[in-house]
Amino acid sequence: MEEDRRSEARERALDLLYEADAKDQSISEVLTARMFGTTFDDALLDDLDLVKLQYATVRSLSKGEAKRLDIAIGLAVPRTVLLLDEPFDGLDLRQTRQVMEILRRDAAKGRTLVLSIHQLSDAARTCDRFLLLDHGRSVAEGTLEELTNGTGGLEEAFLLLLHNRRKGRGLGPRRERIRSTCKH
Repeated sequence: MEEDRRSEARERALDLLYEADAKDQSISEVLTARMFGTTFDDALLDDLDLVKLQYATVRSLSKGEAKRLDIAIGLAVPRTVLLLDEPFDGLDLRQTRQVMEILRRDAAKGRTLVLSIHQLSDAARTCDRFLLLDHGRSVAEGTLEELTNGTGGLEEAFLLLLHNRRKGRGLGPRRERIRSTCKH
């Protein structure tokens, strides 16, 4: 019986997410449909500055407000792994820092967060492990310290790796060092 109720909630949530009608739903209605039988933490709405918007329609949200709603939905549903695509896109500096802190707190509670981020400076301030990709292929993997050793920052390390790769020199000893540290 409980599983049937959750199944219905999942179906309704998918309907709300993928139909144009969802744009006319209030944030509160979308959140209720997405909770799959779990309780929503009002503190999360407050942390993401969504309390004042909970009766606004999804259609009326700005890009940043919609992004914060997506993050709230993702964080509210209990999962061991959460994938977030460009979680800071559309957010101003204050909101970006606020979301970074919320994500760090969530990760500290034991959830694994996988963030797809193009802005490496944001990634460096938020994440503890990195997989750097170039045209969908892995260029390097490791911690910030492993990847930036002697290069200054994550962006510089990434650009150096790409420069060496495109010059046909391969990734040289630095790549081998990264490989060996990531196998452990």
